[in-house]
Amino acid sequence: MKLLDAQPAISFMTPAGRLAERLFGAWVRQVTPATLRLDAMAGLLGAVLVLPQGIAFATLAGLPPEYGLYTAIVPCIIAALFGSSWHVMSGPTNANSLALFAMLSPLALAFSPAYIQLVLAVTVLVGVMQWLIGALRLGTLANFISPAALFGFTSGAAVLIAVYALPDALGLPASAEHGAGAVLWHVTAMLRTLQPAALAVAGVTLATALLLRRLRPNWPYMLAGLVAGSVLAWVWSRFFAGAAPPLRTVGVIATPWPVFAIPSVSWSALSELLGLAFALTIVALGQSISIAKAVAARSGQRIDANREFRGQGLSNIVGGFFSSYVSCGSLNRSLPNLEAGARTPLAAVFSAVLLLALVALSAPLLAQIPMAALAALLLLVAVSLLDFP
Repeated sequence: MKLLDAQPAISFMTPAGRLAERLFGAWVRQVTPATLRLDAMAGLLGAVLVLPQGIAFATLAGLPPEYGLYTAIVPCIIAALFGSSWHVMSGPTNANSLALFAMLSPLALAFSPAYIQLVLAVTVLVGVMQWLIGALRLGTLANFISPAALFGFTSGAAVLIAVYALPDALGLPASAEHGAGAVLWHVTAMLRTLQPAALAVAGVTLATALLLRRLRPNWPYMLAGLVAGSVLAWVWSRFFAGAAPPLRTVGVIATPWPVFAIPSVSWSALSELLGLAFALTIVALGQSISIAKAVAARSGQRIDANREFRGQGLSNIVGGFFSSYVSCGSLNRSLPNLEAGARTPLAAVFSAVLLLALVALSAPLLAQIPMAALAALLLLVAVSLLDFP
């Protein structure tokens, strides 16, 4: 990706500048007031996108909703600053949430305090294993991921993103089952009950984003589309509230303020948790490196797999002590981050900080964001992932 021509925000002739480059990577040389502005705009979109995703994914993992938001804050910052990719945003994902629930629900009741402690302990163990893989320079194994496999992963992820976004885009209730096939069957069976208002909101969101991307590609077109869809939803609820069922919105969100705590589990449980943590490590690292490579193929950046693994590991180690569960790169946040104009990993930092600020200061307003508008943005991302030629 071609970077903006401007003077760096800090001098790298100083010891502090050299230390920053050594700790975080060469991208710190590219930081300018212009890149900071673009990163902040991309971060705002990332914060808005992760609100409903974090809540939904935490529920899939058998955790209270706020744990999904915790996972979108601390791990997101650390993985961005200490990883390799400039555009990957880490946090809660569908695959990690389902895998975590499947592995730990036989050991404790989901949503219970004992279950939450098991989740946090496994997260720390996963982080340690990820960091060790990077420290031992085993990340070179990622070089054997072929372009064909990467193309298949990206295309499959695009289809899955679109499938899971369909119910919200059509105003249908959520599927009782989580498999892609079950969701498609649910959409087909419920198609007669779709909400025209939800379809209109999704259509306006898409049309606005696509039009602005064509006319003003440097503008935050995805954020503009979200605003347009939200305005239409407000007009509908204001003047046509009695004509049809209300549109589903993000809803009330508790302030996601992570608190430091040491996971509390018995030593006897550690041997069993180690095996589960190893399986989750493979799942999370496979997602992270595939997503990093998929995003890098579009941005032109070269990925250091070992550094990426160390960054992911450190994010889970620290995250496990701050009420976060297993995180990794999220494709349906990383691609919008790149498309929205992010230039450096500071976009992920802005996303985490703005998420806290948004929930704390604008909770009533954010609660009114229609799910159909967010689904439309995910559909846009899915289409952009597909390489039709």
